[in-house]
Amino acid sequence: MMFRRLRESSQTRMRDSGAPFDGEARVVSERATSGRGLSLVDALVDRWGDEHGNGNLVWSTSLPAAIQDPQATPLSCQRPQPRTPRATGIS
Repeated sequence: MMFRRLRESSQTRMRDSGAPFDGEARVVSERATSGRGLSLVDALVDRWGDEHGNGNLVWSTSLPAAIQDPQATPLSCQRPQPRTPRATGIS
């Protein structure tokens, strides 16, 4: 895992050597025991994507809340829904 703070954003990259996976955030039932990882990423960051080749890489970029929306509350109690379309490639 790599975390990097930039002037106006932060970036996270996580790589594993597992088999390629479906890189889409999903809505799963409350009883599901897996399948929430990318939905959590999608709910917590501003942009994200995945790459497959030498293992799996999931990257994300976050902006400070004050830049996104000065009136925003820090946390929401609503169930996150996947954003569409998903970003592709690292910029």
